[in-house]
Amino acid sequence: MNTKATSPLSAKLIACVAAVAFLLFGVAGLFLPFIPGLLLLFLAAVLGAKNFPSIDGWLRKSPMLSRHMEWADAFYELPLGEKARLCGWVCAKVIVDSLALLGSVAIRVWTAAVGAFRTRDNA
Repeated sequence: MNTKATSPLSAKLIACVAAVAFLLFGVAGLFLPFIPGLLLLFLAAVLGAKNFPSIDGWLRKSPMLSRHMEWADAFYELPLGEKARLCGWVCAKVIVDSLALLGSVAIRVWTAAVGAFRTRDNA
C-alpha cells in the first residue's frame, strides 16, 4: 500500500481541478435552482485564493468578499474533525434547502395542473 503524502504540485493540481469543477457547477447553479450556485462559486474562489496569491489579493481587496476570506482563513485553522462537522452541517443545509425548493416547485406544478383540469371541466 502506498502511504506517500501527496506532493505540493499534485495537491495544487487537485485543488485546481476541484476549483474548475466548482466554478462550472456554480455557473450552472445560477440557472438551475437545485444546484447551490453561489456556494460553489465561493468554494471555487476560496480554493483559487488558497493556491494563487494573486487571486487571494484580489478577493481581499473587495469590500464585500474580504470578510468571507477571513472566515475561510479561520476554517483552514480548524482541526480536521471540526472541518468535517462544519462541512456536514453545510451539506445538510444545502440538502434541506434544495428539498424545500423542489417541494415548493412540485406544489406550484400540482396547483397549476389542478387549476387547468378544473378549467377544462367547467368549459
